[in-house]
Amino acid sequence: MNLSLYSAATGMEAQQLNLNSFASVNELVTAINVHLAHHNLQPTPYRWKAEGAAILAKIQRARAAQTKVFCNSINKTLH
Repeated sequence: MNLSLYSAATGMEAQQLNLNSFASVNELVTAINVHLAHHNLQPTPYRWKAEGAAILAKIQRARAAQTKVFCNSINKTLH
């Protein structure tokens, strides 16, 4: 598990996930479970902020960039 991604997803403070903050993995897992239990007492739904068209445009840009990188790497190996 990538703890920085987990922190961003759950809203846990970075200090709570500092590697030096826990004596064991079990202690870390317990802290995460306690945080989630507390958070789930008053959960809030995730609200999309981006419009569908903006998301699709971003996907198209990403695919174009991947294609460009892939084609450039093939051209370099052929020369």
